[in-house]
Amino acid sequence: MQSQTTGLSANKGAARNPSDQPASRNVTMSATATKQQVTRQDQLAAMLFRRKGASIAQIIKAFGWQPHSARAAISGLRKRGIPVESSVENGKRIYKATDPKAAT
Repeated sequence: MQSQTTGLSANKGAARNPSDQPASRNVTMSATATKQQVTRQDQLAAMLFRRKGASIAQIIKAFGWQPHSARAAISGLRKRGIPVESSVENGKRIYKATDPKAAT
């Protein structure tokens, strides 16, 4: 059976120097570390900016929220300055975000 080394020097048992790693890996790690996370509010806004908008049922399914939580999140978008319109289409309430610049 062959022994495998994972991150330790075979002779001394000391950790490898990070500069021994390939440069591409170091670049990838730094790019990942600075990448900003996409929040659920951002994802919800993207759903509402679609041409067809989104219904409460679609939001519930996408995020696993209760109906009151989905409506509260829509209200939070409005507080952030994103105009959200609602209308009834085919018996379902549909929420659509509009261009914030068009509202002023």
